[in-house]
Amino acid sequence: MAIKICEKERMERPSELRRIVKEINILKQLRHPHIIRIYEIVETPGQIYLIMEYVEKGELFDYIKQNKKYPIR
Repeated sequence: MAIKICEKERMERPSELRRIVKEINILKQLRHPHIIRIYEIVETPGQIYLIMEYVEKGELFDYIKQNKKYPIR
């Protein structure tokens, strides 16, 4: 398991929080071997905790940033 913490205070616009909530709701419904699953969501007044599947090779965004692209197979 992995826990991702989203700080509500760091979100500068209300639309950012709405976008994250929408993304979470979509991810909760998906069941695909290539998409990380969200198992649980815990919300406090200041944070949103996402309990999700752990992937040992890191974040896709970091991979793309480092390699400039993602190989399509």
